[in-house]
Amino acid sequence: MRGNCSPVRERGATRDAVANVAKPAGLIGGRHESRRVRAYNARRMSDVIQHRINLLNDAWRNGRFDELSRYFHADAVLVAPGFSQRVEGREAISSTYREFVANASVDEMILGDARIDVFGDTAVTSAPFTMTYTIGGETFTEAGQDLLVFTREGGEWLVVWRMLLSREVGGDA
Repeated sequence: MRGNCSPVRERGATRDAVANVAKPAGLIGGRHESRRVRAYNARRMSDVIQHRINLLNDAWRNGRFDELSRYFHADAVLVAPGFSQRVEGREAISSTYREFVANASVDEMILGDARIDVFGDTAVTSAPFTMTYTIGGETFTEAGQDLLVFTREGGEWLVVWRMLLSREVGGDA
């Protein structure tokens, strides 16, 4: 069957071999197909990661702190604004969310969609946010970017590194 464009199946030929013979050579596993496949996979991975970010934010915002650990790698690192502090490990990171909510009330939070760059099993995301919260009787408004680095492990995208780049945009309300 080699060299023949007929879709007639020879005895013992695989389905893939028959399908490849019936297509023009330029579309079989060539650059056109791989570019299309890469673009599709990147969009799909970005959608999956954005969904994970949404679930993580939904969990802490609604007090479901026990769910947070499923979104972080066991050895994840949270870096405080200004590199002033590091928190290591998913359980310790989950505790920071619990502590924040116990001491502050979030009056308003606006989350934008993340800009997501995927490199194999690693993804870097940057999501804009604005948050107004009250803590110790004072109200603050911060705006900035939530930076997350993900790794894909066992088919799941897990946060391995997180940092808020923020600035205060308001004081007492």
